[in-house]
Amino acid sequence: MGACYTGPVMRVTASALLISLAALAALAGEALPWGEDIDQAVRKAAQDGKPVLVEFTAAWNPFGQALHEKTFPDESIQDLLGRFVRVRVDAEKHPELMKRFAVKEVPTLLVLDAQGAEVRRITGFKTITRMAQELSKGLMGDGKELPPETEEVRQSDPRNPLPEMAKDMRQAKERLDSEDTGRGTQDLQQKLLTQLDELIKQAQEAGT
Repeated sequence: MGACYTGPVMRVTASALLISLAALAALAGEALPWGEDIDQAVRKAAQDGKPVLVEFTAAWNPFGQALHEKTFPDESIQDLLGRFVRVRVDAEKHPELMKRFAVKEVPTLLVLDAQGAEVRRITGFKTITRMAQELSKGLMGDGKELPPETEEVRQSDPRNPLPEMAKDMRQAKERLDSEDTGRGTQDLQQKLLTQLDELIKQAQEAGT
């Protein structure tokens, strides 16, 4: 499994965290449009003879933003994405879709056939090499899980952002931990600190 966040989907409101992770939130370099309606995408897929690719993500989640910034803009990935009818779902705005498709973590990508049945599930951050393999399998209707991505493959990808992400999140945690918050926000602050600890751990494990 790639790096992902499996805890509760929670809007991050602490200013220090937002500022520290703001650079991760831009959808840079993506040329292809993404729709927002899964059912409409399935109907279009049936007409066009293409599978559907549904991405469940959240603006605050650094692993999803790393996909957008580092993996999706690659030319080979853009070519593969162009063979799907694409839909992007905001997990915070559509918890009913998370429940409908039994999505427990973000980012999660689902490949659906033209009838809307799940063919393949891709969870967590993926390097360009691994994402190309996953999408190619999805296009072939192959749902068999790939073996774990090796450390050698991750280290050979010069655009693997996870080590730098771990550093950024450690800095965000330090800033958040040092903030003087009122009693009413202490519980939220503690939850955010716990969440950051988990994200840092996952980024370190996946990126080294």
